[in-house]
Amino acid sequence: MSDAEVRVRQAEPVELVYRQTAEDFDEALRVRARRARRDGPLPYVLLPAVMVGVVVSVSLVTDNPVLTAFTVAGGAIGMVFGLLRERAVRRAQTRELLRFAEAQGEYRTTVDDAGLHVTGTGTSSSFGWELYDRYVETVGLFVLLNGKGQVTGFAALPKRGARDADGVDRLRGILDRHLVRVT
Repeated sequence: MSDAEVRVRQAEPVELVYRQTAEDFDEALRVRARRARRDGPLPYVLLPAVMVGVVVSVSLVTDNPVLTAFTVAGGAIGMVFGLLRERAVRRAQTRELLRFAEAQGEYRTTVDDAGLHVTGTGTSSSFGWELYDRYVETVGLFVLLNGKGQVTGFAALPKRGARDADGVDRLRGILDRHLVRVT
Protein backbone atom coordinates (compact mmCIF):
# COMPACT_ATOMS: atom_id res chain seq x y z
CA MET A 1 0.00 0.00 0.00
CA SER A 2 1.43 3.41 -0.98
CA ASP A 3 1.65 6.39 1.38
CA ALA A 4 -1.24 8.09 -0.45
CA GLU A 5 -3.42 4.98 0.01
CA VAL A 6 -2.53 4.88 3.71
CA ARG A 7 -3.51 8.58 4.14
CA VAL A 8 -6.83 8.03 2.34
CA ARG A 9 -7.49 4.94 4.45
CA GLN A 10 -6.70 6.85 7.66
CA ALA A 11 -9.06 9.70 6.73
CA GLU A 12 -11.98 7.29 6.21
CA PRO A 13 -14.78 8.01 8.71
CA VAL A 14 -15.65 5.40 11.30
CA GLU A 15 -19.30 4.66 11.98
CA LEU A 16 -20.42 3.27 15.33
CA VAL A 17 -23.93 1.92 15.93
CA TYR A 18 -24.81 1.10 19.53
CA ARG A 19 -27.12 1.49 22.49
CA GLN A 20 -25.50 3.04 25.56
CA THR A 21 -25.55 0.81 28.63
CA ALA A 22 -25.23 1.43 32.35
CA GLU A 23 -21.84 -0.31 32.17
CA ASP A 24 -20.67 2.18 29.51
CA PHE A 25 -21.61 5.15 31.68
CA ASP A 26 -20.24 3.64 34.88
CA GLU A 27 -16.91 2.90 33.18
CA ALA A 28 -16.74 6.37 31.60
CA LEU A 29 -17.59 8.08 34.90
CA ARG A 30 -14.87 6.04 36.68
CA VAL A 31 -12.36 7.12 34.01
CA ARG A 32 -13.47 10.75 34.38
CA ALA A 33 -13.17 10.61 38.18
CA ARG A 34 -9.72 9.00 37.99
CA ARG A 35 -8.50 11.66 35.56
CA ALA A 36 -10.01 14.46 37.67
CA ARG A 37 -8.20 13.14 40.75
CA ARG A 38 -4.96 12.83 38.79
CA ASP A 39 -5.25 16.19 37.03
CA GLY A 40 -7.09 18.14 39.70
CA PRO A 41 -5.65 20.57 42.22
CA LEU A 42 -6.10 18.29 45.26
CA PRO A 43 -5.13 14.69 44.55
CA TYR A 44 -6.58 12.02 46.81
CA VAL A 45 -3.10 11.41 48.21
CA LEU A 46 -3.51 14.67 50.15
CA LEU A 47 -6.30 13.38 52.43
CA PRO A 48 -4.29 10.51 53.97
CA ALA A 49 -1.28 12.84 54.35
CA VAL A 50 -3.39 15.39 56.22
CA MET A 51 -4.81 12.60 58.41
CA VAL A 52 -1.32 11.38 59.33
CA GLY A 53 -0.34 14.97 60.16
CA VAL A 54 -3.38 15.41 62.42
CA VAL A 55 -2.74 12.12 64.23
CA VAL A 56 0.94 12.94 64.76
CA SER A 57 0.04 16.45 65.99
CA VAL A 58 -2.58 15.13 68.43
CA SER A 59 -0.11 12.50 69.67
CA LEU A 60 2.62 15.10 70.24
CA VAL A 61 0.36 17.68 71.89
CA THR A 62 -1.32 15.24 74.26
CA ASP A 63 -0.26 12.03 75.89
CA ASN A 64 -3.84 10.82 75.80
CA PRO A 65 -3.98 7.53 73.83
CA VAL A 66 -7.82 7.61 73.87
CA LEU A 67 -7.84 10.98 72.08
CA THR A 68 -5.31 9.68 69.55
CA ALA A 69 -7.44 6.56 68.97
CA PHE A 70 -10.57 8.68 68.46
CA THR A 71 -8.69 10.90 66.01
CA VAL A 72 -7.53 7.87 64.01
CA ALA A 73 -11.02 6.30 64.08
CA GLY A 74 -12.68 9.58 63.06
CA GLY A 75 -10.29 10.01 60.14
CA ALA A 76 -10.81 6.44 58.97
CA ILE A 77 -14.60 6.80 59.17
CA GLY A 78 -14.43 10.08 57.25
CA MET A 79 -12.36 8.49 54.47
CA VAL A 80 -14.77 5.53 54.20
CA PHE A 81 -17.78 7.87 54.01
CA GLY A 82 -15.99 9.90 51.33
CA LEU A 83 -15.43 6.79 49.20
CA LEU A 84 -19.03 5.63 49.70
CA ARG A 85 -20.31 9.08 48.74
CA GLU A 86 -18.25 9.01 45.53
CA ARG A 87 -19.75 5.64 44.56
CA ALA A 88 -23.29 6.79 45.37
CA VAL A 89 -22.87 9.92 43.26
CA ARG A 90 -21.48 7.86 40.35
CA ARG A 91 -24.44 5.46 40.56
CA ALA A 92 -26.91 8.36 40.51
CA GLN A 93 -25.13 9.93 37.52
CA THR A 94 -25.14 6.59 35.71
CA ARG A 95 -28.91 6.24 36.23
CA GLU A 96 -29.59 9.77 34.92
CA LEU A 97 -27.36 9.34 31.87
CA LEU A 98 -28.88 5.95 31.11
CA ARG A 99 -32.41 7.35 31.36
CA PHE A 100 -31.54 9.98 28.74
CA ALA A 101 -29.70 7.47 26.52
CA GLU A 102 -32.58 4.98 26.58
CA ALA A 103 -34.93 7.70 25.34
CA GLN A 104 -32.58 8.21 22.37
CA GLY A 105 -32.62 4.53 21.42
CA GLU A 106 -29.92 3.44 19.05
CA TYR A 107 -27.05 5.87 18.49
CA ARG A 108 -25.24 6.30 15.18
CA THR A 109 -21.96 8.10 15.64
CA THR A 110 -19.68 9.03 12.78
CA VAL A 111 -16.13 9.95 13.73
CA ASP A 112 -13.90 11.64 11.17
CA ASP A 113 -11.27 14.37 10.92
CA ALA A 114 -13.96 17.03 11.51
CA GLY A 115 -15.11 15.52 14.84
CA LEU A 116 -18.10 13.50 15.99
CA HIS A 117 -21.61 13.50 14.55
CA VAL A 118 -24.10 11.72 16.81
CA THR A 119 -27.71 10.90 15.99
CA GLY A 120 -30.34 9.24 18.12
CA THR A 121 -34.12 9.18 18.15
CA GLY A 122 -35.14 12.78 17.63
CA THR A 123 -31.68 14.26 18.17
CA SER A 124 -28.60 15.07 16.16
CA SER A 125 -25.42 16.76 17.42
CA SER A 126 -21.99 17.49 16.03
CA PHE A 127 -18.88 18.08 18.12
CA GLY A 128 -15.62 19.40 16.71
CA TRP A 129 -12.27 18.24 18.06
CA GLU A 130 -11.80 21.52 19.91
CA LEU A 131 -14.35 20.32 22.48
CA TYR A 132 -12.08 17.49 23.66
CA ASP A 133 -8.40 17.55 24.52
CA ARG A 134 -7.56 13.94 25.42
CA TYR A 135 -8.91 10.41 25.54
CA VAL A 136 -8.55 7.21 27.53
CA GLU A 137 -8.90 3.77 25.95
CA THR A 138 -10.37 1.02 28.11
CA VAL A 139 -11.18 -2.57 27.19
CA GLY A 140 -14.65 -1.63 25.96
CA LEU A 141 -14.61 2.13 25.35
CA PHE A 142 -12.87 5.18 24.06
CA VAL A 143 -13.60 7.91 26.62
CA LEU A 144 -13.07 11.42 25.25
CA LEU A 145 -12.44 14.04 27.94
CA ASN A 146 -12.47 17.81 28.09
CA GLY A 147 -11.48 20.38 30.66
CA LYS A 148 -7.81 20.85 31.41
CA GLY A 149 -6.96 20.46 35.09
CA GLN A 150 -10.46 19.40 36.02
CA VAL A 151 -12.41 17.01 33.80
CA THR A 152 -15.79 18.58 33.12
CA GLY A 153 -17.28 16.48 30.34
CA PHE A 154 -16.86 13.27 28.40
CA ALA A 155 -18.06 11.21 25.48
CA ALA A 156 -18.16 7.41 25.69
CA LEU A 157 -17.65 5.59 22.39
CA PRO A 158 -18.23 1.82 22.77
CA LYS A 159 -15.87 -0.31 20.69
CA ARG A 160 -18.66 -2.85 20.16
CA GLY A 161 -20.38 -0.29 17.93
CA ALA A 162 -17.74 -0.47 15.18
CA ARG A 163 -19.42 -1.57 11.97
CA ASP A 164 -16.42 -3.30 10.42
CA ALA A 165 -13.42 -5.32 11.58
CA ASP A 166 -10.84 -2.54 11.36
CA GLY A 167 -13.17 0.19 12.71
CA VAL A 168 -11.63 0.20 16.19
CA ASP A 169 -8.11 0.61 14.78
CA ARG A 170 -9.23 3.38 12.40
CA LEU A 171 -11.04 5.12 15.26
CA ARG A 172 -7.92 4.94 17.42
CA GLY A 173 -5.95 6.47 14.53
CA ILE A 174 -8.39 9.38 14.21
CA LEU A 175 -8.33 9.98 17.96
CA ASP A 176 -4.52 9.86 18.01
CA ARG A 177 -4.39 12.54 15.28
CA HIS A 178 -6.67 14.94 17.14
CA LEU A 179 -6.36 14.19 20.87
CA VAL A 180 -3.72 13.24 23.41
CA ARG A 181 -3.97 9.64 24.59
CA VAL A 182 -3.66 9.30 28.36
CA THR A 183 -3.55 6.25 30.59
